[in-house]
Amino acid sequence: MKKKLIILIICTFTCGLLGVLTEIFIFNLKPLTSNDNSAFGATFSTEKNDEETLINVDLDNQYVRQLLVEYSTPKDIEYSIEYTYPSTYNHDDTKTLTDSFDDSFALTATNLNTTVSKLTISYANDDSSKLKITKIIIDNAFHFNYFRAIFVSLALLTICLLFLFYKEGFLTKKIHIYFACICSLLGLMIIVAQPAMNFFCWDDQTHFDRIINLPIGTQIYNNGEYNMSEIGTVNHTWHESTNSFTEHRTRTSFLDSKTSSGYTNDNPFPAINKIPYLPMAIGYHLAKLINLPFTVCFLTGKVFNLLVYVILMTYAIKTLVKGKRLLTVIALIPTNIFLASEYSYDPAVFTGITIFMVNVMNLLLDKTKKINFKTTAVMIASMAYACFAKAVYAPITLLALLVPKEKFKNRKQSHLVKISFVIITFLLGALALLPSLDGANISDTRGGDVSAKDQISLIASHPVDYAVIINNNAVDQLGYKLFSPNTLTNFSYTHSFTDHSNFYYIFFILLIFVFLTDNQGNKLTKKQRCWILAATLIIILLIWSALYIVFTPVGLSTINGVQNRYFLPLLFPLLFCLQIPSIHNKINPKYYNLAIFALTTAAMIIMVYQFILVPYNF
Repeated sequence: MKKKLIILIICTFTCGLLGVLTEIFIFNLKPLTSNDNSAFGATFSTEKNDEETLINVDLDNQYVRQLLVEYSTPKDIEYSIEYTYPSTYNHDDTKTLTDSFDDSFALTATNLNTTVSKLTISYANDDSSKLKITKIIIDNAFHFNYFRAIFVSLALLTICLLFLFYKEGFLTKKIHIYFACICSLLGLMIIVAQPAMNFFCWDDQTHFDRIINLPIGTQIYNNGEYNMSEIGTVNHTWHESTNSFTEHRTRTSFLDSKTSSGYTNDNPFPAINKIPYLPMAIGYHLAKLINLPFTVCFLTGKVFNLLVYVILMTYAIKTLVKGKRLLTVIALIPTNIFLASEYSYDPAVFTGITIFMVNVMNLLLDKTKKINFKTTAVMIASMAYACFAKAVYAPITLLALLVPKEKFKNRKQSHLVKISFVIITFLLGALALLPSLDGANISDTRGGDVSAKDQISLIASHPVDYAVIINNNAVDQLGYKLFSPNTLTNFSYTHSFTDHSNFYYIFFILLIFVFLTDNQGNKLTKKQRCWILAATLIIILLIWSALYIVFTPVGLSTINGVQNRYFLPLLFPLLFCLQIPSIHNKINPKYYNLAIFALTTAAMIIMVYQFILVPYNF
């Protein structure tokens, strides 16, 4: 064990050193080898036509690593950069990038990394009369991007871990440990590659506001939170524009230096449905307690969310008696890792339901396993953890009724436990109604002209019409919601996430392959399979119905707001109950597991590099 620890430490140090050397000698090769490696001001001229203002920068086949524009503006103004650069066959090509002059800052930075013969900055004349461009700088100097160096180090360490203890059978005997290591490193890559900002993930600004307002006693908040709330427009438009490590540093300094007027949380009692936020809140407030900069606190909250996801999923994979590979692949789906690395309570839903289903599967498949207080407590706690976030999944708890009577000590215990699960199911389902107990409107106003009461009344009076709506939406889109790119490889609002089909096919094919071949010991009866399938389909219908009631305008024939990520917690029970026992897998488990981790790791590293690091932090 001591020898393995020493090897791991040496490997980690080596990967860190290689990350630093890669940053210096590969990403900064041009400044190191070129005489043109300084930052200097460029001359420019301004002309205005009827619709837009043009800033023509004087360049004569000048290499431009990064274009900096210093400015002042009382409001946000979008602009375009059009530049001409040498292409193939001695031809010139033209490219256009969009960005914005944000009123909270005084500098924009755009990476070009090419020789430019002509460059023009343009913006609309409307309301831009007070915009003043003071300086344009060509920056070809050496810059050590420590985020990029950390990312490369983590990527190399992830690859090394795949083969470090490969010959000792860790991939077969300790697959849960490999999952914990790989998932942690992939999640950290996502966190490192991102700037500290909101609007990166679905509703993360709402989740973050709830975290800083989480009732942990009355407290006054002075730093950071004000900025994330009040400059929402800056954060919201940032993920849609062209950015760089230079702009990242500018925004980090801004967020760390600003202070708010302060506000208090006067609710001394922690709301029960805020429990899924605790990992993020604990991480954020612990970092704040030791006076770390706001952006560090912000990222620490994400790290704690990832940590809890890894711990819970490692427990689930280790505990599961059959289907470990299938569960591992689902847990390593890019969307799941991305959500676990953000301000989101979707990981609580996924891990809670998964741990419950793992215990149910073990009771159904392991003849030696008996139900006891510990197992019952874990099943109840895991479903509570999931349903505190989204109560619509509560009916899955009824699958505990499938546990055969021989798993109990006697008939009395069987009846008592199963009645308890029925009661808990109704209690967890009632969480969705709690907001209405004090007269509050449970409708989500983001959906537009919505009214839960009116929608329910309409459904009750026109059940046939509602059945048609469910068929046209839920039934027709079932496959898309379960297995499309928006389900498996979705990085939410990240930059230019459109061409990801190649990565999607990798994970889709891998998922289907493991679903078909990781079936040894899956001896669920037809009755058990039918009940699990029925419960899964009921939850799918409830998801659509819930969004129709609280998020869709009254009387609309389509259902709004149903996102693919809502169906990720259902993949494991659905695929597990649909497995075909007659297929026999004779692949060496060592190679089988290595292929799973290798494909996942390689694809995820490339995805995070291409869709997060390069657009936001390069």
